[in-house]
Amino acid sequence: MPRHASTVAELAQRSVAEFPDIVFLTLHGYGTIAALIESGYPDYAMNLRTGFYDGLLEGSSDQFVFIDGGEIAYGYNRREHFESGRTMSKREPIRMGLTKVPELHQSKVKCAFGLTIRVRWIRVTRRKVTLARAGSSEP
Repeated sequence: MPRHASTVAELAQRSVAEFPDIVFLTLHGYGTIAALIESGYPDYAMNLRTGFYDGLLEGSSDQFVFIDGGEIAYGYNRREHFESGRTMSKREPIRMGLTKVPELHQSKVKCAFGLTIRVRWIRVTRRKVTLARAGSSEP
């Protein structure tokens, strides 16, 4: 095991000793790195986060949950997108060798998806009605 992973594993062990059912959520998990590699950015295969994540998994308790937050999902709007995103989080990191602890990855990593919800707001004043464009934060 690389030294940085063992150090993170020790940190995780100390953390779960105090909080055994801790949930670790990251927006940029294994799935983001796998998607970037698949999109033509092979240098992300050397990303240090995967070693950090592996260390967390190695030092985790039975109740520990790792949530890959699916940062890449903001544009998802079809079932196929979400299915592909799940594959990127759950299967591709193992296939690509991004994780050195595939059994722990398979059993502990869950996936979630960040979503952007677009709403059209209508502003009504005494003189006019204005329809704000989708994505505007102004009601």
